[in-house]
Amino acid sequence: MEQKQKNTSAGNSTNPVSQKQGVTSQVTVNPKQDDIKAIRGKAYEALLGKDGAFSSMHALNPMITGDVVNALIDFFLVNSDEPHPIEILEKEPSKTIWSCFFQAYKQPGKATDSNTKNPSQSFRNMLSSFPAKAKQVMIALEEAGLKNKWIIPKNNKKVSFSPEDEKEINSLLQKAGVLNPSMDLKDKYKIYKSNYLWTWKKSPGPFYLSNYNTF
Repeated sequence: MEQKQKNTSAGNSTNPVSQKQGVTSQVTVNPKQDDIKAIRGKAYEALLGKDGAFSSMHALNPMITGDVVNALIDFFLVNSDEPHPIEILEKEPSKTIWSCFFQAYKQPGKATDSNTKNPSQSFRNMLSSFPAKAKQVMIALEEAGLKNKWIIPKNNKKVSFSPEDEKEINSLLQKAGVLNPSMDLKDKYKIYKSNYLWTWKKSPGPFYLSNYNTF
């Protein structure tokens, strides 16, 4: 009986605390992995939260937007040592993001207060502009504390729309039911120009945009 008890306890830790708690093995914590998780979480919240680069997309289709943002975060985390990661993404497209374009035609968009008429088409329009938002993912990760060797491209073009121009664009998109307040004015104008320019041509008076040739 004594020999049996001795053999049974032979495989246990000699640490009294471990014996008391019944712990047979200790898990080694990887601080670096924990740091990456924290950085990832902060960046994700910043990108999808209020006024985030993907907040409007998230309001229209949370599931697909989450997949796109997660894929971009994964890509930039892996390529944190590359000075120009966007060039790599251009040559080697993400299969997850590519799949999202097809899913956008299967999953209907959710109407919002500012986008009631055609949320699905609005979402697809915004999804197609994800390359322009890639830089925002890099910025969000950097601000969350990710060490990197990126050379983040700067936008040297200055948008000089007058306040009247901006009000007119917002008004037309609001009437069309596709206004997303968190979108940049540049993106708003692209949607206006590609889909609603006919309302300008049919209007009684001329509507002049001070920088419409900029884009």
